[in-house]
Amino acid sequence: MPQVNYKISGLQNIQNNLTKALQGVEGHTREGVKSAAMLVKKEAKEMTSIDTGELIGSAFLSTGFEDSAKTKPVALVGYGVHTADYAAAVHEMPEE
Repeated sequence: MPQVNYKISGLQNIQNNLTKALQGVEGHTREGVKSAAMLVKKEAKEMTSIDTGELIGSAFLSTGFEDSAKTKPVALVGYGVHTADYAAAVHEMPEE
């Protein structure tokens, strides 16, 4: 059987391009989580009962990462209990 020698070139370019592509995905993933959380917040506000407007005005959205490597983006949507002390009670009210 004849001996064949292969030489691979451009490996560093491939690694650099892969790194750039992964950084782009990470950014899009975080933005995707934030966009989804914004949708949840919007829909939650639409379902919130309005009396004084204090509760609906206390709605918040916070984003961050679950891990120190910043590879697992997370989002939190809620209502400020310090702003609207009755937020939990309204949440637990049965549907009428």
